[in-house]
Amino acid sequence: MDYSDHVSIHGNRIAYVGIGIYVAMQENTGVDVFDNEMSQIGVGLFSGGYTHHAGPNLEFHHNRVYDTTPWGYNDGVKFFAVPDTTDPYWGIRVYNNIIGPKISYPGHPATAWILADQGWIMEPEIYNNLLIGDANDNAANGYITVGGNGHATGLTLAQNARIYNNTIVSEYASSDIAILIGKRSTGNILYNNAFAFTGNVTAVYLNDEYTELADCDYNSYYSEGSVTYPGQSDPALDTHSLFGDPLLDEDHRPTSASPIIDTGKALDSSYASSDLDDVARPQGAGWDIGAYEFAPALALRGTGGNRVIHLDWTVNASLPATSTWQIGYYTTTAASTVVVTDSLTHTARAHTLTDLENGRWYTVTLSTVGVTPPLSDTVPVQLMAVSYTHLRAHETVLDLVCRL
Repeated sequence: MDYSDHVSIHGNRIAYVGIGIYVAMQENTGVDVFDNEMSQIGVGLFSGGYTHHAGPNLEFHHNRVYDTTPWGYNDGVKFFAVPDTTDPYWGIRVYNNIIGPKISYPGHPATAWILADQGWIMEPEIYNNLLIGDANDNAANGYITVGGNGHATGLTLAQNARIYNNTIVSEYASSDIAILIGKRSTGNILYNNAFAFTGNVTAVYLNDEYTELADCDYNSYYSEGSVTYPGQSDPALDTHSLFGDPLLDEDHRPTSASPIIDTGKALDSSYASSDLDDVARPQGAGWDIGAYEFAPALALRGTGGNRVIHLDWTVNASLPATSTWQIGYYTTTAASTVVVTDSLTHTARAHTLTDLENGRWYTVTLSTVGVTPPLSDTVPVQLMAVSYTHLRAHETVLDLVCRL
């Protein structure tokens, strides 16, 4: 595809070809590649320019790339500018994709799951991606590679990459590289990335003495072997990063006990204001690290008033149309839980408890009826100590005294 603009490529199932989608980007602009599934391929997306004037603005998002066949050159997605020139390829955004596993095969490591290589690739944005490697997957460069190995002219390569909120997991038992920043690549920033590896891993590899990280922090580094990270060589980096098991579930989402919940850095809304599942960030007190924001299936909130409790709740699950909500509460003086209702429809998201006693703590529980397993959440709420009725009478007496 050449000399085109505002093109969308979406909704395709592609298999058994060397290149899934090829976008030459010769004076192309505004290309949007999304909602495609690609497998049994050599490269999912191959995009760049062999001549000058590579066009800007290509977005690759909400795609699934996995199970590549040994075509002799394996990548998840690859972007390249014009080698040995200063013509830039800019406006690349790679986000909300799941790439892997089986991007490489034994004896033939993949170059990268996401590769931005050769020439001037300016300000690529790579965020909210889940990159998966199984026991046979091995990245020859890194799961994310920005900049490559350089060229004989010594030109500066990829610049000012923004690599945010990616989750990179691997079952490969030997040594591996998670992110490689190529020769002479500068101005790069890495925030909120989660690394979970079985073997030894270099989380971020800088390819030569001219390679620079402008900042690297709020990441989570974990390996069952050894892990090397930027903060070890530069104490100004990784001052807020984590170094324990991120406690991910089988789908690589944080569990409720995960330390990466609420411990990430709040980012500009133009990058990752929602996660890989399009759940808004943040869900809790702060941003989560990694591609997924932890969202409990049910979150109940309560606010006390004058003899009332106002309840509202959010649901991150699909409920059967026949299911209902049950609300109950107990206090320090109640012998058992008082069930207020068990017939609210499944679409209800708010309810008010009335005729309560001011100045008392209530423990309120919301549960589903007709859902397996059931959803449930509990919240403590204290009602005001003095009723509005008493307060208004007191104010009236004071007003009369003042008038006299």
